[in-house]
Amino acid sequence: MNERNAIHQRAKLSIGQKGATDEVVVELIALVKKYGTVKVKSLPCAYGTTDRKTSFEQIAKKSGLHLVDVRGNTAVFSK
Repeated sequence: MNERNAIHQRAKLSIGQKGATDEVVVELIALVKKYGTVKVKSLPCAYGTTDRKTSFEQIAKKSGLHLVDVRGNTAVFSK
C-alpha cells in the first residue's frame, strides 16, 4: 500500500484510552515492516493534554517511523 492510498484504507491499528504504550509502538513497527504503510486510528481520550498532531509526532519519534499524514483522529505512518 502506498502513502497516497493509505488514507482510504481501513485502520490496521487502534490506540485506546491508555494512549501510545510501548506495546502499541512495538505493534506499529511490526505492521509497518509487514505492510510498508499503516493507518492508525486513535480514540480522542488517548491524547491526554496534548493535541492530536503532537501525540502522533511523539509516536513517530518513539518508533523511528515517518508520520505521513494526520486527519482528525487518524494518522498514517511509513518507513
